[in-house]
Amino acid sequence: MQNLLQHRLKLINKSKAIFIKLLFFSFSIMFFTTARAQTGQALNFDGINDYVSLPFAINGDYTKEAWINLASTSGASNIVSGNNTYFYVTAGGILTAGQSGSIAVVSDVTALVPGIWYHVAVTFNATSGAMNLYKNGAVVSSGVAPAYIEPVLEIGRFSSANYFNGTMDEVRVWSTERSVSEIPASKDCELTGDEPGLLAYYKFNQGTAGANNSSITTIADSSDKCNVFNGTLNNFTLMTGTSNFIAPGAPVSGTCANFFSNINLTGNNNCIVNGDVTPSLTDFTDFGSYGSSPISRTFVIQNTGNTALNITSVTITGVNASDFSFAAPASTVAAGGFTNLVVTFSPTGANGIKNATITINNDDVDEGTFTFNITGNFAGPGKALAFDGIDDRVDLPFNISGDYTKEAWINTNTASGAQNIVTGTNTYFYVNGGFLTAGQGGSFAVVTDGTALVPNTWYQVAVTYNATSGVMSLYKDGALVASNPAPAYTETPLQIGAFGGSSNFSGTIDEVRIWNVEKTVGQIMAFKNCELNGAEANLIAYYNFNEGINGGDNTGLTTLNDLHGNCPLNGKLVNFALTGNTSNWV
Repeated sequence: MQNLLQHRLKLINKSKAIFIKLLFFSFSIMFFTTARAQTGQALNFDGINDYVSLPFAINGDYTKEAWINLASTSGASNIVSGNNTYFYVTAGGILTAGQSGSIAVVSDVTALVPGIWYHVAVTFNATSGAMNLYKNGAVVSSGVAPAYIEPVLEIGRFSSANYFNGTMDEVRVWSTERSVSEIPASKDCELTGDEPGLLAYYKFNQGTAGANNSSITTIADSSDKCNVFNGTLNNFTLMTGTSNFIAPGAPVSGTCANFFSNINLTGNNNCIVNGDVTPSLTDFTDFGSYGSSPISRTFVIQNTGNTALNITSVTITGVNASDFSFAAPASTVAAGGFTNLVVTFSPTGANGIKNATITINNDDVDEGTFTFNITGNFAGPGKALAFDGIDDRVDLPFNISGDYTKEAWINTNTASGAQNIVTGTNTYFYVNGGFLTAGQGGSFAVVTDGTALVPNTWYQVAVTYNATSGVMSLYKDGALVASNPAPAYTETPLQIGAFGGSSNFSGTIDEVRIWNVEKTVGQIMAFKNCELNGAEANLIAYYNFNEGINGGDNTGLTTLNDLHGNCPLNGKLVNFALTGNTSNWV
């Protein structure tokens, strides 16, 4: 019995050991497989319906090149073709190119062999009409091609058919006719992306080779420019080793030698395209609205090339060039370095939009004259406050008692509704259905003008109260228009443009003045057309609204400054948008 138990224990221990070894082996396989997962290095096409649509077209001189490895030559396989420029392999394996209805201007005489990588290219010179076909860096056919107009380009098909069957890598499209020396010199290495004339560059180094790449929908353009031309993947399964990113790719290694400088310009960390004619606040080319202080913007000139960039001059031209100035950047920018171009907007003359063009002359081979437009709005400083009639108001931090005078310049947008000017809980100064009105202590219409205000017209208005006599008087443009006895009052803090947060003013208000005396008709008339100095006797608070930028972005200015005395009673702006020409400083 004891021997039997010992035998069973040995079997159990042996089973455990085998299980542990199998478990370790499984983990080893998993780790080994994960460790060996490769980044995609090329793109496989199934020859059925997958292709890449490109977001640009070509005109004039061009070069198209790629590394290709055919899976079959049973049908035509397009490489990079459009509606009117064709670059493909015929059924039977003949490398061919043409354009504008001439589908075989140039053709190789030797068929390509499936399963072998070839570097292929076609060039066109728009001046001479010369078209050359290359295979592995050598010219294999030359001809004269007709002129063309090309609205679209695709990788892997032509005219919704003739899909590429095989693997493709290192697709490059140029706006120049590459020479017989340039093509072989760069075919076996990756580009840096800033080569002169390079329109788009697709390395296909994306995803995980042969794995689930279904989340990838675009092909990255690796050319070094602001607006890259990323391609769109169409009908790829992106799940297995076909119709997917795969590895290895073409026999390409290292990075091509590059002895060019390359200018790149950014503003506010956003790239600015050479020739940009659409200024934007986002990239600083739109300086925004100028009130009374100069606006400076810093543009960064980068050299993304491999040799020094020399800047020969910077100029500002255009009708409003004198409204802009700049601090000169460094004349030489090392490879990989940068320099700052600081431009200042300080306009003079008439208000309005100011436009100019900046030109940076440099030795970048294909962007030697780098231009971009700039603009700014000479808005001038704010001189009044526009109320939207919905919920805008200014809360004041004080109340009044005894004698008082409230006065303001107003310009209403409408004759309808009640629109408060300077009102508290118990003293009311407002426009009611277009008629200037005032009251207090529960009597809302103690005094009313008999003539309605005309919308969109400026008026100087005032209301006075004498606590001893109990008389309230109403003034318009310095003239007395109504006078009546008013009840006594006890007041809480005042608001400009609202009564208890409602009956909001719709229009523009300026020069609000609040006094602790009953001003006479002569005093009101004497000061209505000029600004105060803030030290006048019996003045409680004075708001001249000369703040912010006229119609600009004033979102940081939420205080209405009181210009009276050393302890100002500043108002608080409530619900104002503070951008644009309404609900803002104007």
